[in-house]
Amino acid sequence: MRIITGSRRGRKLKTLPGDAVRPTPDRVKEALFNILQFDLEGRVFLDLFAGSGQIGLEALSRGAKRAVFVDSAKASCGVVLENIHTTGFENEAQVMNAEYASYLLRCTETFDIAFLDPPYRTGTLTKALLAVTPHMNRGGIVICEHPTDEELPESMWENSRQEFIVVSHPKNTFTSNTRIELMAGDYVMESGNTRIFIDDFYIFRLRWYDYDDLFGGLPWEQQKNESGK
Repeated sequence: MRIITGSRRGRKLKTLPGDAVRPTPDRVKEALFNILQFDLEGRVFLDLFAGSGQIGLEALSRGAKRAVFVDSAKASCGVVLENIHTTGFENEAQVMNAEYASYLLRCTETFDIAFLDPPYRTGTLTKALLAVTPHMNRGGIVICEHPTDEELPESMWENSRQEFIVVSHPKNTFTSNTRIELMAGDYVMESGNTRIFIDDFYIFRLRWYDYDDLFGGLPWEQQKNESGK
């Protein structure tokens, strides 16, 4: 496992042995960051359920200003600290050994990009998505990774002003009703290379559009201010 590109390109990273963590494959990570490449410079990144910290460290290598790594396992936090030392990001990184909900409950910081890859099939993803949304800056990006038999909650994008990048495994997670509902609502699936199938992972980006913005009305922020709501 390594940093793919950026200022720390090629630096090797450690991970925990066995099944304690589930690292995102390099090819999937590269595809994900190709989607994010113009959104990273100067941004604040949250790596929730950090594991080895490879995603947040890749973000720092590619220009993110700061990254916060959160994991409830002391062993994982130890590996993250080693990887931070290896990459020389001591001044840009903060490691929190905490359960995600307790961290977010007391967190006063807001983030531009958040990456969520909780343990599969535990029901944690739904709760984490709802908990992290209030900590996102407007126009921020929430990235979530999940298995095919764990559906994402529709409520995660109701009244939201974030974008979502979904990493599904295996590839048939977002088919039929879920995708149709999203594309028929306020979220529009991005075209071109932001829909990627690689190594059994299906990656796509959902961008929120205000219909008045699209069809010539007042921007959402101005409507909100003028209506007083």
